[in-house]
Order: sequence, then C-alpha cells, then structure tokens
Amino acid sequence: MPLARIDRHEYPTDEVPDTLDALTETTDWILDEFAGSPVLRPQALSTTLALAQQHCAVDPQAVRFETWEAWVTSMQTGSALFAAATAPEGTHVTCRIGKREHILPATGPESHLNAGTWVTSFYLAMICRDNDRLRRLACGNGEPPGGADT
Repeated sequence: MPLARIDRHEYPTDEVPDTLDALTETTDWILDEFAGSPVLRPQALSTTLALAQQHCAVDPQAVRFETWEAWVTSMQTGSALFAAATAPEGTHVTCRIGKREHILPATGPESHLNAGTWVTSFYLAMICRDNDRLRRLACGNGEPPGGADT
C-alpha cells in the first residue's frame, strides 16, 4: 500500500534561509560549548530541534541531506543529555553529535531533563529509527548495549 501524501498548509518561507543561517550558527556554538556549561545544556535540545523544524519549512518532504542531518543531530543531543544524566557520579560519557565527539560530565538529574524532554528524545530516536537509543532511553540507564559510545 503506497503512503498517503498529505499536503501541508501554507507556510511563509521567505525568511527561512536567513533564519537557517542564524540558527545553524547558534546551534554550532551551543554544541561546541554545552558539555561544560550548565547554562547551555538546557538549550541544546530545543535549539537543535528548532533547527530541524526550520529545515522542514523549506524541505517538507525531508528529502535533503541537511534536513535529515539536522534531525539526527537533535536525536543525538537528546540522547547525550540523558546519557550524561544517568552516568555514575564523577564519570563522563563520550557522545557523537553531528560530526564531533563530545565528552560530557555525569550531571545527575537536572531540571530540564523532565518527562517532556524524555518523550521528545524518545520520539526523535523513533523518527530516526535508532533502536539502540530507544532501548537506552527506555531502560533509563543511558548505558549503551555492550558498553559502546552513545
């Protein structure tokens, strides 16, 4: 059975390229700095998710590599935040986000890592069809199967 195509409502996209440029720059900066910044960690997931959503404004079928890459980066960010939150105190986790590996300190519980953030992270792993991340998030221990990096 072929997939149904559902047209989307009109969405103003004239300003999206400028928004994408600014949001990409902001996202890159946050991802470069968030590992050591309790102030930036809460913004990391929301910013990467906003970037992915803006890509879909100009690519509603999500056929461009840049769009997919933005969604994967958002998924990796959410997963990394929960891996750090569930890592044993005094340790760190190594997580790939985008093209870089990040070393995140174990943070323990943080106010921005709530049920809503978990659901978003879980949905992102589902959208990206990453079963290992789904299992890690569902188990709640952040530990990858077999001890591999996140």
